Amino acid sequence: MKWLTLKKELLKDWLQGIIASGREVIAPTERDGIYKFFPISDPEEIQLRPGPCSFPFKEWLFPSHETLFAYRFDSHQVRLMETQPPLKERVGLFLRPCDAIAVTILDRVFLTDLPDPLYQQRRSHTTLVSLACDQKADGCFCDAVGYSPSSQEGADLFAVEEVDRYLIGVITEKGEELTAVDKSLFEVVPSGRLPDRTSLKQFGRPSPVRPLTDGLLKLFDNPIWQEVARTCLGCGICAYLCPTCHCFDIADEGDAYGGVRCRNWDSCAFALFTLHASGHNPRPDQPSRYRQRVLHKFAYFVQTFERNMCVGCGRCRIFCPAGLDILKIVHQLAERWSQ
Repeated sequence: MKWLTLKKELLKDWLQGIIASGREVIAPTERDGIYKFFPISDPEEIQLRPGPCSFPFKEWLFPSHETLFAYRFDSHQVRLMETQPPLKERVGLFLRPCDAIAVTILDRVFLTDLPDPLYQQRRSHTTLVSLACDQKADGCFCDAVGYSPSSQEGADLFAVEEVDRYLIGVITEKGEELTAVDKSLFEVVPSGRLPDRTSLKQFGRPSPVRPLTDGLLKLFDNPIWQEVARTCLGCGICAYLCPTCHCFDIADEGDAYGGVRCRNWDSCAFALFTLHASGHNPRPDQPSRYRQRVLHKFAYFVQTFERNMCVGCGRCRIFCPAGLDILKIVHQLAERWSQ
């Protein structure tokens, strides 16, 4: 991997060049009191805080609502119509490592076996620039689930903020193309001469992933779920703010002239999620639905892809109106199966 440096006073010039190249730039910004990823037209709009944005980057790859196709009745025939506008190149700027790692998890879901064409198109047109964390924010716990605040995974460019400059690792061809917008702004770091003062050295290695899978599955019928999740409201905020949750529903809307098929985010916390047409619901209460959330992230996904689905961003524990803390709950479960 090639390493470059970019002086902080030159960052604005580089970003203005990216915007001028016709790329859409999505960056952490606060608008109307909401701190999330917004499109920007001026680098001055960017706002950086410790930890990730309140909302994850995933909505730019997997929208909360999208039309899959439309159709019109034309005499005695049905005419299908494309509804997706032409895609332009997009840059996701200054994702924290947890959000960049989350994109690789979404890749596993949407690009493995039979790729999802809409996700695949957006992903192929998106370049990701991640920014290492130099401190832990309230609620973060990436190292507790086997990841790292200085992970480069998922990024095309990886940035480390220093006192007067950024240290930038060029990881992919997409990243190389982004620095090529104006190569004169960057200085190449000679091999073996990385600066000492980087957050790459301020953090140790991530904690090893604890072997949770077998223990959690053994607790499937344990009454502890009633204990740890009895206050779950089923609001779904944990799923909507999670950078890796990807459940969705399909809805058809139409009239006498035609209609559309839409895809919308869904959540295993909702009672309707598993409700059968017969009226039977295999997950009849909130503890059983919360159990599904925990097992999906720390057991089922691990069985399939050999990694945790939780990246430790902390959004679910910060914003849960009932105060549920998934990390604390997993620790409680670990204590129970070890007894």
